[in-house]
Amino acid sequence: LPHFPWIRRDISIEVGESTEWAQVARAIRSGLPTMVNEPVLFDYFRGPGLSAGRKSLAIGLILQDSSRTLTDQDADRSVAEVVKLLEGEFGARLRG
Repeated sequence: LPHFPWIRRDISIEVGESTEWAQVARAIRSGLPTMVNEPVLFDYFRGPGLSAGRKSLAIGLILQDSSRTLTDQDADRSVAEVVKLLEGEFGARLRG
């Protein structure tokens, strides 16, 4: 069992229709390998409210550090880094 608790943060991003979940998950794991245990896709949406050729992915980020308990600020910073990474790699936009 881990010594330090995990924190979950959920985000919803809009990406191009051709972007696959496996690509997104791989990018997240490689971008923050020490903090993100495993990103989880829990919702996938296409339809009204999205730009043509776009889809929405709702992602659960399980954050944990092996050497200390994370603070809310650590989690917020990690989420911001994930969003920035996905913006750069896939042209993702954070959904409100």
